[in-house]
Amino acid sequence: MPEIKGSIYCPVLSFGMYLSKLHPECDRLWQRPKESFLESDAVWFCNVPVEDNVLQILPLAHEYQCDLLTECENFMTNMCKPNTQLTVSTLLDFILTGEMYGLTRFLKVAVEFCAHVDFELLNGKKIQMGFIDEYGNCLSYHKAEDYTIAEKFLEIESETRYAIAEKRLQYLEWKTKLCKSDALKDDYTIPLS
Repeated sequence: MPEIKGSIYCPVLSFGMYLSKLHPECDRLWQRPKESFLESDAVWFCNVPVEDNVLQILPLAHEYQCDLLTECENFMTNMCKPNTQLTVSTLLDFILTGEMYGLTRFLKVAVEFCAHVDFELLNGKKIQMGFIDEYGNCLSYHKAEDYTIAEKFLEIESETRYAIAEKRLQYLEWKTKLCKSDALKDDYTIPLS
């Protein structure tokens, strides 16, 4: 649909109107509409999220190069925090979309977040512990694999996967040094050249 300046049918103008009428206390992009409202009301939506998926509106925002693209990137960035109920599948979808639309600021945050996620989970593998004896030894376990997630992870550009692996290694080294185990020794200090 072509953009006609001032037309009520302009998709950018329509979406701008939608954003201006969202409930200010709800941090979700998709919100449930009120049962009744007037056009002059400041808020048309309830403080109830509908869904967390910004992937549906990114193509439109990218096509029209509007501020909405920045808002989508901000939303995806804010989801890359602990306790946001972000799933591995959604995280990988966000990363693939971020690569597609060049959302470098989001990708930097996502790589940092992924460094704190178990690599097996990012590859769609989940180990469920079974019976544990009185000494804490696991006597049985079940390993499950979600091939859809594994395929998504392989679709991520190799540079991004490398950055995730590099950050993960840095995080694990830091975590190991923090534990200060007697079995651990200090790193060797050798000259660069």
